[in-house]
Amino acid sequence: MNDDPLSELREEPRPEFAASLARRLQELDEQERAQPEGAHRRFGLMLPLLASGLAAVVATHNADLAARMDRRVTLRDGKLEEMGS
Repeated sequence: MNDDPLSELREEPRPEFAASLARRLQELDEQERAQPEGAHRRFGLMLPLLASGLAAVVATHNADLAARMDRRVTLRDGKLEEMGS
């Protein structure tokens, strides 16, 4: 088993990877709507990728999940506002 979570992704051409990622993100969004309690578990699946240097943008209404992020902004009255850590 390969310890590098990104090794398989690096071998895939970028356009195909982007399309694959977009499909997977849509699936995760659909799961989030169906099972909101699974959000923390799914975020936990991303942690190894984030630890390897991958950046992610997570949009959520789940305040507990948002609290786990390194940086948070909120959209209020059409403007992004930095939230304290």
